[in-house]
Amino acid sequence: MARIIAVTNQKGGVGKTTTAVNVSACLAEAGKKSLIIDLDPQGNATSGLGVDKTTLDGGTYDALIGNRTMNDIIVSTDIKRLFVAHNLEALMSMSVKKLTKMALFVALLVVSAYLSIPLPHPIPPLTLLTMTGCLIALVMTPSETFLICLVYVLLGAVGLPVFANGEGGLGVILNYKGGYILSWPIAYTVLSALKGNKPHWLAYGLRSLVTIPIIYAMGVGGLMIVLGLDLKTACMTGALPFIPGDIIKCLIAGFLACKIRRL
Repeated sequence: MARIIAVTNQKGGVGKTTTAVNVSACLAEAGKKSLIIDLDPQGNATSGLGVDKTTLDGGTYDALIGNRTMNDIIVSTDIKRLFVAHNLEALMSMSVKKLTKMALFVALLVVSAYLSIPLPHPIPPLTLLTMTGCLIALVMTPSETFLICLVYVLLGAVGLPVFANGEGGLGVILNYKGGYILSWPIAYTVLSALKGNKPHWLAYGLRSLVTIPIIYAMGVGGLMIVLGLDLKTACMTGALPFIPGDIIKCLIAGFLACKIRRL
């Protein structure tokens, strides 16, 4: 029969989280399947159990207001038989701190696009966008990653010179480069969703490789549609020459992401 143990006090700093985490861990070690429900707005029980909150989306706050079910927010921990209904600092879900971080990543995408090497038409310019996009996906949640990439694409679409070589405008998206640009919100959101809860530079780097087929499938498709190239020519000019470099960028992004996540 299940038993509910509530740990509560109106005063902060009296050991509520410490008590809840240690009691639940001891029960799990004793063979009892345990679930700790983190109702602290700061989500300290979640992080105290070793769960990386940057990989999660939603929390107990969302369950309470009906935006999630309890099954959606329950995750396993490193302790066998111990689970946690996580909380993500609900009061800070779209706080100034988070918005500032997202704005900085949008700016980093712009800077990465400017650090480019122009190549002969119709080959897209060589940039650091692949590495930066992977880095964002590995340190932000999927929803944040999608929003960052979408904002970047929209800034360029309205005419701001944020794309490679200082280009901007809807015409850039509608030309042969459009497939690559439109692939970024999709590719990096997929990576963010697949990155897992345990940071490791090699695992991150290898998982980042999932972005390569997505980006080049859409990019090559754009070359074929806009320029009328056949599949072989499109792949030889707009994909194959860049893949070795992109693999290296993915590994570097995995290494940098682990360093950032440990800060």
